[in-house]
Amino acid sequence: MTIPDSWLSVDPGDMYVGYCRWARTQCVESHEYSPEDFINRLETDVCLLDAMYYGVPQNASRVSLVVYERWALYAWNQKSLAGNEFKTSQLIGTLKYICLRAGVERVGQFASQGKSTYNRAPFKHWRARDWQAALNGNIGRGHTKDAYAHGAEFLRTRGWRPA
Repeated sequence: MTIPDSWLSVDPGDMYVGYCRWARTQCVESHEYSPEDFINRLETDVCLLDAMYYGVPQNASRVSLVVYERWALYAWNQKSLAGNEFKTSQLIGTLKYICLRAGVERVGQFASQGKSTYNRAPFKHWRARDWQAALNGNIGRGHTKDAYAHGAEFLRTRGWRPA
């Protein structure tokens, strides 16, 4: 499979969303957004709406793929989530809807798939300095790092490595 020219990897959460924008195998931008700001940014990336507002370069190509962390309710945590609004799953539904409307391909990965990246070379030996370099200095609260891991896993399963 060829790698798209411009794509995203995302780690959604109810308070913070990790975001990485890729140019083929190179992570060129990373941020941690609130869910609301992420949705605005996603609409910008898949439809190129308000691109100047978000500082998207004028020559940026429209995103053609979004890799995101899936969310599932498991029996072991169902009691602890009683009364939960499931904001993360709502956010994922919004992500999928925006991408569907824009004709953007979506690839979901379970958290364990992204986390497995941390156990493989070279990532298992990385320190904070290495993550800062890969994420252009934006480590955030961990969601950005997880978004990068999902992107790296997407590349790995297709025979590629991050540049």
